[in-house]
Amino acid sequence: FDVSAHSLGATEVMNIFANTDDAVLSRVERVNLFNPGITPTHGLGTAKEAVADPRFHFFLNDGDLISNAFVSLVRSDTNVKWGTPGHNPVSNHSMAQWQDV
Repeated sequence: FDVSAHSLGATEVMNIFANTDDAVLSRVERVNLFNPGITPTHGLGTAKEAVADPRFHFFLNDGDLISNAFVSLVRSDTNVKWGTPGHNPVSNHSMAQWQDV
């Protein structure tokens, strides 16, 4: 199985996968998270787990205020594709930036 989610849905996917030994979830080969919503004041433990899991692939834009906390969490070996930041915060969080990826 593959799983993909955007924004709050991506955050919920991270929460579902956190600290689980579920047999169905272990069959997931790839998780794509587009602009996952996170704040620097909570939920970082779950985000750190996701960053450490090689199944997770992140689609981030450092101009996106909603997922900007991930900028400090990703490592050199993290599966991440960076979007091009623009002046419009809505565009920086939009799924449209990933249509040609």
